[in-house]
Amino acid sequence: MDRVVLFSGGVGSSLLLYDLIEKHGFNKITPILVHSGDSPDESKVNIALDLCNNLGVSLTMAQSRGKQYRDYSLAFWGLEMLSSAVYSITEGGLRRGGDIGVYLGVTLDYLGDLDMVDDMCRFCSVLGQAISGEVRLVTPFKYLSRDQSIEHLKSTYGSDLDYFISETHSCEQGNSCGNCDGCYRRFVTFQSTNTPDNRSQVDPKSKGFRLFVSRVLEGNYSTQYCKVVEKWADL
Repeated sequence: MDRVVLFSGGVGSSLLLYDLIEKHGFNKITPILVHSGDSPDESKVNIALDLCNNLGVSLTMAQSRGKQYRDYSLAFWGLEMLSSAVYSITEGGLRRGGDIGVYLGVTLDYLGDLDMVDDMCRFCSVLGQAISGEVRLVTPFKYLSRDQSIEHLKSTYGSDLDYFISETHSCEQGNSCGNCDGCYRRFVTFQSTNTPDNRSQVDPKSKGFRLFVSRVLEGNYSTQYCKVVEKWADL
């Protein structure tokens, strides 16, 4: 079976790639970065390349058919990533037959992500028919929050995982701004798991961070993730 990781260089997909390589070996895993538009974010691509090089695997780039990520709903972008990855691993659909396991590092934080996963699972059967094989979506962290997934892997691999995680990216701007939801989510998770951060620095007393905490506690997030975030509500 071909094993493909939908890889972004973010925390979730990096944890997943690390775990799979430890279990199956670098020669059995293909990380694929699906980007939108003609020019992917160079800083994010460089981070993804560095992470893959550290693990001894080659990163495959796949361009989606759409223009920009912001043009998509979350659900449609999930289907676009899935189809682009399968198209790439089957050499444009020319290689037919066989099984493909597509691994996604989604965690139980934002509940809308789980709706996206359900849509992607249903789409797998369509893609399987198109390549005369079987496509399966594998989500090992689906029932764990991001902090739980980090703690789970730390219990297996120890502190060696800290450095690798700290080199991932989360910033929505691509420059470790410390002022976007991606940086805020990273800060909360890293603080709760005692993980050092070599990227973004967040001021937990800033107006932006306080608004982020309010959005999480009032939004469509899991109970576990809200427990991690709520301790920051009284700052």
